[in-house]
Amino acid sequence: MAIAPVKELTSGVCPACNAVNSDNRKFCGECAESLRTVCLGCDIEMSVWDKICGECGGRQTELKQQATETAAEKTAILARETLTNTLGMTFNNIPAGTFLMGTPDDETYRGGDEHQYQVTISKAYYMQTTVVTQSQWTTVMGTEPWKGWWFLVRNYVTEGAHYPAVYVSWDDAGAYCQKLSEEGRQDVPLTHRSGVGVRVPGRNQDDVELWKRPQGIW
Repeated sequence: MAIAPVKELTSGVCPACNAVNSDNRKFCGECAESLRTVCLGCDIEMSVWDKICGECGGRQTELKQQATETAAEKTAILARETLTNTLGMTFNNIPAGTFLMGTPDDETYRGGDEHQYQVTISKAYYMQTTVVTQSQWTTVMGTEPWKGWWFLVRNYVTEGAHYPAVYVSWDDAGAYCQKLSEEGRQDVPLTHRSGVGVRVPGRNQDDVELWKRPQGIW
């Protein structure tokens, strides 16, 4: 998870001449055009002169204060070493930084593809401390993929709330993360939701590119 930046009631780019203006301007410094911004409540474009959004009725000063307070609270929460959600899933903080991946040349039984290289994690994130349990999967997805015909438990599967959810495909795992992300966003203000989510490890192009080269940034 990451913290999405708090939107500012900023003038930004002039809609007439595309000149970049400072946050406190009402008129473009190049062409004197009245500048525009977006509502902090509904993302609808509005004039910088408007104090109340004509679409949602949100008072911009109050919305900005709420967003700032929420961001501060979220920052404090995400600074913790561990987080536990409403499903009882515990996550450990993986801090940003650089570490050495691989094994040294003199390690016994070392494989030829285990060369050492530096990896940089550019943004801190949280990783669940255990695999997804059957109870957690059923709560989120409402299914039991470890059961076959007539709801009989498949071979080599131990059934139980705290046992791993198995017989889950790659696409199923992605759907689980998507649904869990959507549910997790419900308690997060609209202006912050873009930075909150759950993902299957390795399920993005950056990870693919990282494994193709000896050094990379996550």
